[in-house]
Amino acid sequence: MSYKVFISSTFKDVAVAKELADKLEEVGVKVYSVERNAQGGDTIITKAKQTLSNADEVFLIVTNNSVDSQGLASEMGLAFSLHKPITPVVKGLKKHELPPMLQHMKYIKFEELPKHLSLIAKRANAA
Repeated sequence: MSYKVFISSTFKDVAVAKELADKLEEVGVKVYSVERNAQGGDTIITKAKQTLSNADEVFLIVTNNSVDSQGLASEMGLAFSLHKPITPVVKGLKKHELPPMLQHMKYIKFEELPKHLSLIAKRANAA
């Protein structure tokens, strides 16, 4: 059984999501994202629900592009309702620029991701 994560991002942050996905896959994590898994005829919401349900953890990419995104807020709410661990990955924002709910969560600064990969790999190996 492999450790599966869902990456929640806006379309404007697809390059950041891809870079994150590549780094996670390098340490043995199976990555789901709506952009990677949506097929013709699938709605984003339906696909998000399906992939979030199957994920062990949700990585939420938070940037200037997404800090006020209703889509990200919806996916975060869905992850909470499914009792999925959420790991915000913050790029280009300071703590005070984050939404209040995220300011109180443990998050990873994107530029510090390499320091966290070994911990993520341990979670993947334990699965």
